[in-house]
Amino acid sequence: MSKRSKSKKNDEEKINVREKLNENVLDLSLMNISVIPVDDIKTLKRATILDLSNNIITVINKDFTSLVQLTRLDLSKNRIRLITDDFGNLVNLRHLDLYNNQLERLPLSFGRLKKLKYLDLKNNPLNPAFKKIIGTCTDQKDCIDAARKAVAFMADIEQQVIEERKKDREKRELEQKEQEARSQQDAVSESNPSGEKGNANKKSKSKNNKSKSNANDKEKTDKNGVNAAAAQGGSKKQNKRKKAESIQKSNKNCWIVLPVIAIVVGLLCILNYEQILEYYQSTEGAYAEIKEEFVK
Repeated sequence: MSKRSKSKKNDEEKINVREKLNENVLDLSLMNISVIPVDDIKTLKRATILDLSNNIITVINKDFTSLVQLTRLDLSKNRIRLITDDFGNLVNLRHLDLYNNQLERLPLSFGRLKKLKYLDLKNNPLNPAFKKIIGTCTDQKDCIDAARKAVAFMADIEQQVIEERKKDREKRELEQKEQEARSQQDAVSESNPSGEKGNANKKSKSKNNKSKSNANDKEKTDKNGVNAAAAQGGSKKQNKRKKAESIQKSNKNCWIVLPVIAIVVGLLCILNYEQILEYYQSTEGAYAEIKEEFVK
């Protein structure tokens, strides 16, 4: 181990996390931390606000998501390039600052952060399409909008990826079953080459028996069908009349309800036209582009 690595490790070991706790705020900023002391933080149940800004953290590992008590997290001005896919387990998180890091994408589970109300992702090499969707976060309002849009977008992406993976799994299972069936069929053909003729004879006999049975059934129908048809005729007419009356009533209701729904939808579209247009223009192609990063 180099002298520099030893020095860095010793600096991290000297950190007394408990001393840095002030009420519910744990300030570990500007401490040259590269590995987050999760085990020490975990014991401090009061610490709901964690400041890890201005350190040299590169990865947020899976163990970090055990800090479920966090409501506010500052990871700004680090070197973070990767966040664990389980990051969405921090379900109580309301404020997240990731300003000035090296993130190219958010974890797939990010859409589970339903309580998130503030998000700063400025100065990260994120996907341009994603940046366009969440906005710039230049002020408080922008960061609030960014949190809402990022959570909604990533929730949709996660759902699409899950469905895509499910389809791929089902496709592989089907192909495997077909391959096994072909293998079994080949094995049977090799072990019993004369079996095909026997099967053909059995099929021929079965067809003959079936045709005889159908002929007998037809004769019975010809004899008894007249009386049955006469008995059922009256009930069929009555059912048709009831159905016609029911359809007329439903048509009347439709003519009343449908125009009302159309008017309401039209008004909503007129009022929100600009927002709808802006949203669809910004998300055009983004879903496919970002989903591909997780599926491949």
